[in-house]
Amino acid sequence: MLGIGFTAFSLQEVVSNALAESGTNLPSSPLVSEITLSPFDEANKFSLVIPQDWQVGNGEPNGFKSVTAFFPQETSTSNVSVVISGLGPDFTRMESFGKVEEFADTLVSGLDRSWKRPPGVAAKLINCRSSKGMWLNYNQSTLHLHN
Repeated sequence: MLGIGFTAFSLQEVVSNALAESGTNLPSSPLVSEITLSPFDEANKFSLVIPQDWQVGNGEPNGFKSVTAFFPQETSTSNVSVVISGLGPDFTRMESFGKVEEFADTLVSGLDRSWKRPPGVAAKLINCRSSKGMWLNYNQSTLHLHN
């Protein structure tokens, strides 16, 4: 079983008509006109919508651990890191981390920096639930991280 952790979230809402070529239907946005899908990670089955001029960096895999980072070319405090790590045999269900709502709330509230002056990244849990031992964030096919 693999767990996925997301850290250092900071993106503007990045949606554009450029995704029409890739077959992805997302609403248009005036905030960022040039975006792209990150290269699809075949091994871990994920891809992110990122600004077109962002770079992708991969850490050296170490057993069951891997790190992929997405970051702008210029110096910035904005970046997204995807950390994938294997779990021990005692984690047989998603509830092994605790109640779904409590774990999700703790994870998301730890990313919220809207209280800072000047305000930082705002993170808000929209919805979550557990079904057959898997966590779901339903009714939202696209995740937009706001800066």
